[in-house]
Amino acid sequence: MIEVQSLSKKFADQWALRENTWSVKEGRSLGLLGPNGAGKSTTMKIMTGLLCSTEGHVKIDGFDILKEPVEAKKRIGYLPETPPLYEELKVVDYLRFICGLKSVPKNQWEEQIDQAIAKMTLNEVAYRPIRVLSKGFRQRVGISQTLIGEPKILILDEPSVGLDPHQVYELREIIKSLKKNHIIVLSTHILSEVQQICDDVVILDKGVVKAKGSLNELLKARQATHLVEIQVQKSTDELLKNLEKLPAVNQVQLNQSTLQLHLLEEGVNNLDLYLSEIIKHKCGVQSVTQKHQQLEDVFIEVTR
Repeated sequence: MIEVQSLSKKFADQWALRENTWSVKEGRSLGLLGPNGAGKSTTMKIMTGLLCSTEGHVKIDGFDILKEPVEAKKRIGYLPETPPLYEELKVVDYLRFICGLKSVPKNQWEEQIDQAIAKMTLNEVAYRPIRVLSKGFRQRVGISQTLIGEPKILILDEPSVGLDPHQVYELREIIKSLKKNHIIVLSTHILSEVQQICDDVVILDKGVVKAKGSLNELLKARQATHLVEIQVQKSTDELLKNLEKLPAVNQVQLNQSTLQLHLLEEGVNNLDLYLSEIIKHKCGVQSVTQKHQQLEDVFIEVTR
């Protein structure tokens, strides 16, 4: 289990994190999200003991990362945004080096290396120098080193950055397979990845937690407002003002020729009212689409 309690970090006179509290339970995976500069990497560096917090604490499986760093770090595998690779080494030699760093008993080295290579499907490049590998394979090597020492928790900072769509798909499937045996904390800007991989979500903005909870809870809570898109031939300011005055309308937006109506539940069942208003203004209705809430919608809403 990971417990983040009242976590704050200050650089000079600037707070990078402020009073963050959340947790990840056994058997769960968490997406740590936020715009650039929100504090995601800072949080991960504190969780792994690379930075000290100004206030609050992080406990890894009950061990405080600052007070009991050796025991806490035994339980963590960490992939920073730039993987710490020694490019002159072959993949297997690099993993042997990692075994030494993590104090893995020498009689377990080959078994753990074989397992990491198999899980990350690195067999075809295991005896090649890292410098000749593609970006996708380098990312896999970076994740493979997190598996050495058999940690319970994997902390992955932007594992898909710089990969093409095929490589993103392959890496996503690999991370999903790792969920069976590890708690995963994943930071990424690819929100569809989070929806496919993670059980829980924490959204940061300017160092503050703006939303947290299970993915299903966050989506369900914000489906109290439904999005209906109406393609129109034209629009007028008067139409927008009149639509905003109608019952169950939370917000009206115009995106080029598309009216976006954010409606309460009762409004979805009374679309004729809004269509009639558009027709009355002779703006011409071309299509009507009701959109289901996605994580991207929640992200934009809470970090707007």
